Amino acid sequence: MTKQAATATLVLMYLLKMASAERTSIEIFSYASFNSSDQTAAVENLLRQKLEHLVEETISAHPELNGLSKLTIVSKNTQLPDPGNLAAYWKSTRVLEILSGAITGSPPVVTSNVYLGDLRGSLTKSTVSVQIEINPREYRSYRDMHSALTLYALAMDAKTRNPQQQGVVSQYLAEAESLLKSIPNADENVRALSDAVAKDLMALKK
Repeated sequence: MTKQAATATLVLMYLLKMASAERTSIEIFSYASFNSSDQTAAVENLLRQKLEHLVEETISAHPELNGLSKLTIVSKNTQLPDPGNLAAYWKSTRVLEILSGAITGSPPVVTSNVYLGDLRGSLTKSTVSVQIEINPREYRSYRDMHSALTLYALAMDAKTRNPQQQGVVSQYLAEAESLLKSIPNADENVRALSDAVAKDLMALKK
């Protein structure tokens, strides 16, 4: 085997390995703060609390959804890659979601732009906007748009890695659907995700 052929084989093996590996991290890039202080750390802490509640409640009812328990939140403490490089960055990592956004108002309202890369499924866009207010009630809750979006991304990741995992994919989608139905005053992003979940659930039944 020539050196060039050996290199090509190694690259192919690496790409196959990457394609079959679970995406297990949620990366948080710096948020623009229009308040008197940078509250990116508060955003990170809030999302960690919500993920902890989501994992605990979901895994206790559905142990087969163990992909949730592998998720970690990684703070990058830097600016988001340029839009032209974002897709390439996502593909080169094992990231499930990439978060960036802004913090405004008092009490602070967090607007997160959640980038899903190739896991957008039936959504029309790879980036979905999510709003959360930083208050004590939110620290106790996980039934929100971002949790539903995370479940949806996990479903699409499982489907991408192994199309035969229909049971796991279906259960992730069902959990996302349940969360979405509990969100009051659904905005266009909630409705768009609800439509995508319904479409993907229907496709599994065909």
